[in-house]
Amino acid sequence: MIKRLPPGYLKCLNDITPNGAALQAGGQVWSSISQLLTWSYVNCNYTKLAWRSLFKNTFANYAKLFPSIWYNIWSGPDGILSTDGSTWSSPVTPMTDFPVMNSNPHVMSLFATLKMAAQIQPSFNGNGLSIDLTHCKTNFNLNFPLIQLNLNLSMGLKGIYRAANDGKLNLYIIKPNFQSIVISLAFVNGQELSFETLF
Repeated sequence: MIKRLPPGYLKCLNDITPNGAALQAGGQVWSSISQLLTWSYVNCNYTKLAWRSLFKNTFANYAKLFPSIWYNIWSGPDGILSTDGSTWSSPVTPMTDFPVMNSNPHVMSLFATLKMAAQIQPSFNGNGLSIDLTHCKTNFNLNFPLIQLNLNLSMGLKGIYRAANDGKLNLYIIKPNFQSIVISLAFVNGQELSFETLF
């Protein structure tokens, strides 16, 4: 994995765009790409860049930057020009269809939030979830239909897993001090299981 940014990248593609990293200088910002970049920043310990990337791609930021353009305030297209907030219009691809055009801005913001908060992803061996807290710098509370996490850096992690099927899985938790623990869960559909690890 590249741990160093290419020369000129920040100046040409990131710093000059108010709404996320563009695909090319003066070009479009695509949430499906720029929110993956947020995750990359986290993986490479560019924490400030990760938070900035996450914020730049929010609907709230778009509403502030381009208040006269309705799209990308409550939904958005694939790509938005970094210069004026506009997009293209096409009869076959719904870039400006009212009220919703595309799920990428919604999904990728949630994806980036999960990566920023706790690097939540399927475990490498496929039998559970990996929750990596080593990049966490602040307390947080995430609440999704499948899992709830409440992190207090001075105390520990508490959570609830909400089963959507019968089965079992392991939670592979990597604490901020890089200590790893495994919590095994067995459940039936609809069951809520609480778990906790202290720091």
